[in-house]
Amino acid sequence: MGGIVKSLFYSFTTALLVVGVAIVPLTALAGTGTFGSYIGIDNGSGNAWYGATQPGPTTLWAFDGSDLGDFTVGDSLLISGGELLTWKSDSGDVTGANLYYSIDATGTTPASFTGIGINWSSNSPFNDAAGNAFTNSSDQKWASITSTPDVLSGLTDGDYSLSVYFEASTNEGTRTDNNGGANYVANFSVASASVVPEPAALLLLIGGIAPLALLRRRK
Repeated sequence: MGGIVKSLFYSFTTALLVVGVAIVPLTALAGTGTFGSYIGIDNGSGNAWYGATQPGPTTLWAFDGSDLGDFTVGDSLLISGGELLTWKSDSGDVTGANLYYSIDATGTTPASFTGIGINWSSNSPFNDAAGNAFTNSSDQKWASITSTPDVLSGLTDGDYSLSVYFEASTNEGTRTDNNGGANYVANFSVASASVVPEPAALLLLIGGIAPLALLRRRK
């Protein structure tokens, strides 16, 4: 009986260990991750930062749900900045960062994303785009983007969305910051330029209207 009891005991203990390991979140075992992100937009007035994942008490205007404005065909709207905050521990190592964006008609699913590299900026201590200070020795900031694409390039009249997400490359795999799978999405509109008459044509138009006005008054 003793052997049977021991066998049952060991089997039960092993089962508990297997279940225990199975229910431990994989993130708890990770040695890398992301904890903050920001997007820079330039509508012609210089870079303005928007918050994506905002990790500190000081926050910026949220990019997700923002209206970036109304533009005319031929205007520029640049993705002028990108910032991703990462952490690492034990044998974990973060080796790169990217911002991905897609421009689509409002209400449609993004067809494809284009990547922009974000270069390493500094280890802690550092301040993020909102001004929050971080001093954990394992924290890193990636903050210099490798290109500044014009979101309006090639667009015609219509309402559009700009969808953005971030990725960090690590020795444990890719860490994604994508707003829970919904991405960070802002909207904007594009319209053709209004036709303004040349001064000479405007004078002719006024000259033609004036006699008509006089005739009406005489009647």
